[in-house]
Amino acid sequence: MARRVKQEGVIWFFETITKNAKQYNLIRTFFPNTIALLNGREVYEIPNMGAQWQYALSKDFVTMPSNVFNSDWFKEHFPKASEYKSFISGTCAIADLLNKRYSFRDMVKELYLQDYQKVGNQLHFHDLITLLYAVNTEFFIIDSATNQRMLKYEDYRLMNKDQFSVMISLADMKYGNVFRDILSFNGDAIDINSLQATNKLRTFFGKTEAIISQIDKTRLDFQKKQEKLDNAEEKDWRYSVYNVYSTLNQLFTLFADTTVMSRKVVSAQRALKVTGEVYEIYNLINMKNFSGAVQNTITLLDSLFYGNNTNSYNISKATLNTLAEKTNGKIVTRIDGEIGQYCALLNTIRVSGKAASPKDSTALRKDTALAHHFGAKVNINGSDTTISFRKSSQMAALIFTNDREAIQLIRRLAAFLNDAALAQTDHQLSKVVESYALPPGSYKRKRGNWYSFDINAFAGIYGGYELLAGRRCDNGWVYGLSVPVGLSFSKTFGKKMLEKDTLTSDEILNPGKVKSYGKRVYRRRALTATITASIIDIGAVVSYRMGPSPDSILPQQVKWSQVISPGLSLGLSIPGTPLVGMLGVQYTPMLRNFKDTDEQYNTFRFYLACMMDLPLANLWERRRIVR
Repeated sequence: MARRVKQEGVIWFFETITKNAKQYNLIRTFFPNTIALLNGREVYEIPNMGAQWQYALSKDFVTMPSNVFNSDWFKEHFPKASEYKSFISGTCAIADLLNKRYSFRDMVKELYLQDYQKVGNQLHFHDLITLLYAVNTEFFIIDSATNQRMLKYEDYRLMNKDQFSVMISLADMKYGNVFRDILSFNGDAIDINSLQATNKLRTFFGKTEAIISQIDKTRLDFQKKQEKLDNAEEKDWRYSVYNVYSTLNQLFTLFADTTVMSRKVVSAQRALKVTGEVYEIYNLINMKNFSGAVQNTITLLDSLFYGNNTNSYNISKATLNTLAEKTNGKIVTRIDGEIGQYCALLNTIRVSGKAASPKDSTALRKDTALAHHFGAKVNINGSDTTISFRKSSQMAALIFTNDREAIQLIRRLAAFLNDAALAQTDHQLSKVVESYALPPGSYKRKRGNWYSFDINAFAGIYGGYELLAGRRCDNGWVYGLSVPVGLSFSKTFGKKMLEKDTLTSDEILNPGKVKSYGKRVYRRRALTATITASIIDIGAVVSYRMGPSPDSILPQQVKWSQVISPGLSLGLSIPGTPLVGMLGVQYTPMLRNFKDTDEQYNTFRFYLACMMDLPLANLWERRRIVR
């Protein structure tokens, strides 16, 4: 029976993952190969998690940053993604080439030869690659009869001002003025005739050479170490500050020195910082810390969305329509429909060439009233319609509930997949699956849901009044220990948000803490009510009466029928604790035994109790509500 329970729990666990993947496209974006394998099995089959699964898991984790940041989801949710896309894509491309064991010089050459589309006057990642390619290709000196080496800081210092100026000017002309586009002095156009500027640039190029040399050295050392570990069938889980990704990041950090960078580079400092964060993600992947890599990816997404300078978010009418379909929320669909009516009526007024009548103005206000109620503003610019709202508004809670819920699921799923990918034997893998498939229950899980249906136990003390069938004169007050076990249904209460209220950071990152119902958004409160239909009471046989009584403290004969004690209770959680205050009634057969007879009597007990909430298994839960 225990084995069968585990098997069914494992099947249920994987079926839940499959259902979530079908509901949330973002999960498939993070783990496409693993989800494809899950979808390719029968629902009653337990995945064997063999070589095919190990390959799919490792491939998903290694390609995860590229899959996420180049996905349609990223473009859809980050209108300003163009500011970061070239830097993120370039970083992912470098990581891919590094995995293929390219040298640094070959990586830069490969990226330099790739075509790219420049967006406006923004700094593009390819501009940095062009500068590095020029340094790699042009700034060399004959070291011996057969060898060349890159110019070092000492070589730059040996040049006089004219030699240095000519070298930079010729390289700038050859590579499309990339030096003048990137390098500067105190934010002004570069002046290579200035001694102070020249010294700054000498230092910059000297640091560039030193880091490039370190990159190749670190890369070769890393490869040798990995080959040695692989031959010994060992793995290295330790973090080293000198690993290759950290060294690569040091190179691009040079462009953060605003004293020698143009205004174009200075304005792209956030994008350069994102580059370092992506390198850290690959660094974690390289250390087989897949769960940490997923967490850092999510943190980066959060910082791009919630951490940039603007506090507003704009989506198109088409995007709103798509998101309305994804959320399955009636309120979002109504907002989408009303804005559509607004646009249609406004267009009719414009075509007529007449000013809006009072009746039309009233209709326009009505058509956008629901959107305004949740903190959104409708903007019409010709044929384009956009909806803008603050990222902490109630509108954001409605629109992005699905995505925030998907991210929470990905956080939990990443931990399981990480442990599954690192399992070395079938026994270890089996333990990993069981530990995640059969998680221990917790009162916090119940109170973290709006609704929950559980197999539940309670343990604590009670006090109340007891009625005895057949001996009414012996009715009396009782107290004791009770451990009822049965089925419980729980509801967590919410507090209505006012129109002016905004979301907290915690509510933004945890969408289950707010719900939309009708025209209102509710905050989850720390108060949960539970109705329990108990079936057995393990503590029934040790219950005893208050005060002197002719009955014995315990029944002389203990039977299973005394444990089967059906009852009904209503409990209210005590916030911040696992305790529950309960009011209930319970029937216990053959509990009381009296000295003047061998017969054991049935009892009805009406009681108040303080119990420890002990959920045993969750059967159903509702974490979020959007209606």
